[in-house]
Amino acid sequence: MTHLTDLATLVGTDTFNRFVDFIQTCEWFSGAPGGFVTN
Repeated sequence: MTHLTDLATLVGTDTFNRFVDFIQTCEWFSGAPGGFVTN
């Protein structure tokens, strides 16, 4: 997986933050642990 900082630079910080919020929301609704986005 591409480093998240590289992805943030590519798409822009605001878009990246919205993407992360979306992923976290999906995990919250599914009850899955926060292991999808890794450092």
